[in-house]
Amino acid sequence: MKLGKILLWTAVLCCFLSLASCDDKDGNKNDTTIETEAETTNTQQTEKETEAENEKETKVDTETDTVPADPCANGHTEAITPAVAATCTETGLTEGKHCSVCNTTLVAQTTVAAKGHTEVIDKAVAPTCTETGLSEGKHCSVCSTVLVAQTTVAAKGHTEVIDKAVAATCTETGLTEGKHCSACSTILKAQTETPTIAHSYDSKYDESCNVCGFIRDAECAHINTTTIAGVGATCTTTGLTTGTKCAKCGEILVAQQIIPEKGHTEVIDKAVAPTCTETGLSEGKHCSVCSTVLAAQTTVAAKGHAEVIDKAVAATCTETGLTEGKHCSVCETVFVEQTTVAATGHNEVIDKAVAPTCTKTGLSEGKHCSVCNTVIVLQTSVPMLDHTYTNTYDTSCNICGFIRELAIHCPNCYGEDVDYVGNVVADCLNSGGDV
Repeated sequence: MKLGKILLWTAVLCCFLSLASCDDKDGNKNDTTIETEAETTNTQQTEKETEAENEKETKVDTETDTVPADPCANGHTEAITPAVAATCTETGLTEGKHCSVCNTTLVAQTTVAAKGHTEVIDKAVAPTCTETGLSEGKHCSVCSTVLVAQTTVAAKGHTEVIDKAVAATCTETGLTEGKHCSACSTILKAQTETPTIAHSYDSKYDESCNVCGFIRDAECAHINTTTIAGVGATCTTTGLTTGTKCAKCGEILVAQQIIPEKGHTEVIDKAVAPTCTETGLSEGKHCSVCSTVLAAQTTVAAKGHAEVIDKAVAATCTETGLTEGKHCSVCETVFVEQTTVAATGHNEVIDKAVAPTCTKTGLSEGKHCSVCNTVIVLQTSVPMLDHTYTNTYDTSCNICGFIRELAIHCPNCYGEDVDYVGNVVADCLNSGGDV
């Protein structure tokens, strides 16, 4: 249909174009030509509108075919978006909600601020002459993140002092030059004993030593000798063996020999375990002879308390209770003291009295606690009531209907005492007998 309209308008346009070629002699277009141009313009506008309408219809048809139906048109399917706990450095999220079908956010999650670090001091360790130390540091007691790293402090090194040499003489031994640390007294270079030097004489007949003036007997036979005491070796210094010299002339007859140093006798310094509040010590070592520290003990941080809940005890009607408390399971230190909760007292309830009847005993009014069932006022038994009869000869109780037996003397019946029950007596009386 639309194609037919287009063809029709095209034919009309061609006719008007052929007429438009006929202009007047003045070169002006005639009225027919002007009308043709106007109709041509209208035709072009109509064609454009038709094409736009066709495109619009095609687009609507296409969108209708491809747009899916809304799966949540009848309401969302709610699902929980789990909360995320905040850490020392990372923010968290509160719990939220979303649609499990279309993923639409129903309750938005909000940011929970990061907790921040819990700062703990890592104590500094002082360096010694030979051992490195540590600077003070900090870390988080929750996540163990190092906040201020401990750095190694270089060992101080020994403060060297010269132990001057002592020259040996004719009569006294000497010492070599040595070195030690003025801070920790460690021997850096041990002094060794140098033996005495021989006397100096001009000749073998000279009695007086040229150095010390010692007077000797010429050609001494060294008959009398003197022992030169030995010097024991220590952990770090050498010793000397026993020597011999002439008592008269002082000549060394048996020279002293150097004894090597013994070395340290190592002893373990036992570790001290830390407590909840007190620091401990690591295992160390020292020399049992000279007390030199071979492995220094270092401080072990206190463990901190192990908190335990002391459960609350509920109060009863007659017994007091306790509030919840806290203490350390290791050292028994109380953090939160349990306090006494007063007894609640009885919740009194009336036990109603039960009236007695002709056949059953009754009960007096009593009281008991509705919580613990303790009897506050005991119910006591009330005796049964007597039966009630209309007259002496009535055998049925007016209250409960109990039938009693009567011993009656009836001359009209039997002339002697006879037990009668119920209507027997009544019949006898109705017959005019005199009971």
